[in-house]
Amino acid sequence: YTTINYTLANLGTSPTSTLTTVGIYLSTDATVTTADTALNYLDVSSVPAGGSQDYVITNAYVTSAPGTYYLGVIADMNGLQAETDESNNVLVYSASVTVASGSP
Repeated sequence: YTTINYTLANLGTSPTSTLTTVGIYLSTDATVTTADTALNYLDVSSVPAGGSQDYVITNAYVTSAPGTYYLGVIADMNGLQAETDESNNVLVYSASVTVASGSP
């Protein structure tokens, strides 16, 4: 089990206008994509312009093989939110995460 705390920020000048999904992923490299191992998903309905919201995901099951991974958060992973900058939707935790063998 694990607990993940993160802040989702809207850097734009308009509030988010549609339900979008945020994904939490483990990756074997620093390039986190939706093709990596998904830990959890969260549907987000609205974030005000220039605002942010804090989230906590607890009891996310890590089902990956033991090893070292990067932890990443992908906002608007389903691409439903119209935005002028699609390049700022991924955050990769700068330190690696080690998954140990054994059951929780």
